[in-house]
Amino acid sequence: MQIRLLAGREFETQDSKPEAPAAIVNMAFAKRYFSGESPLGKELMIKDAGVPVPHQLEVVGLVADAKYNNLREAAVPTVYAPLRRITGVTLEVRSAASPLALKPELSQAVRRVHPSLKINDVTLQSARIDSTLLGERLLAMLSGFFGMVALVLAFIGLYGVLSYAVVRRTKEIGIRIALGARQLAVVHLVINDILLTAAIGLAAGMAGGVALARLVKAVLFEVRPSDVGSLALPLACLLLSSVLAAAPPAWRAVRVDPMVALRYE
Repeated sequence: MQIRLLAGREFETQDSKPEAPAAIVNMAFAKRYFSGESPLGKELMIKDAGVPVPHQLEVVGLVADAKYNNLREAAVPTVYAPLRRITGVTLEVRSAASPLALKPELSQAVRRVHPSLKINDVTLQSARIDSTLLGERLLAMLSGFFGMVALVLAFIGLYGVLSYAVVRRTKEIGIRIALGARQLAVVHLVINDILLTAAIGLAAGMAGGVALARLVKAVLFEVRPSDVGSLALPLACLLLSSVLAAAPPAWRAVRVDPMVALRYE
């Protein structure tokens, strides 16, 4: 399962014998029951289901924490012990070949161990992980969709406001051009108010994002509004949207014919 070994050793063949006391614990177990000290060589008393007398185990390895049910669960103190009784287990097999194509070979291999054993079902680990992540991915897709809708609405609103402003100020723009105003000055005249509005909107959005950080963190996995990446991408998208919305009205403004503008009512 690629759970990282931090200290000690992994299980060996002799650990599967009934009298072997070997056990491996995770970091959460070591922190809770050994106060963060090295658990190697420490002894545990474990009571298995169906076994009335607890048996003693010795910790031979320490591994990293792993998640079993979902991404948001906290690390649970866990003890790993060798399989000594077969009463219905899940067998994990890693292969470079097609996993589903291995089912006949796995069935034969299990029957060679004992004729009474059989494989009931074969499921890909990737399919189990995808099923676990389905809710997280759905939330991420919905958040991205509503973000794109908000971005499009902002673009349309800015474009409409700028276009209307250029139409209203056509005569003023024509007079400025006739008096020798440069194109850059005309562009600045057109988009100055929009830039101020966009800056106020960005500042309000950042403040709202930080204020609602807890809500966002609870809904989206590993998304922290205080991270630079979480702030930079939406801000860059909004700035780009503002620039694209301002470009057509500004282009029309610099191409205004002074003579036509002076006659414009």
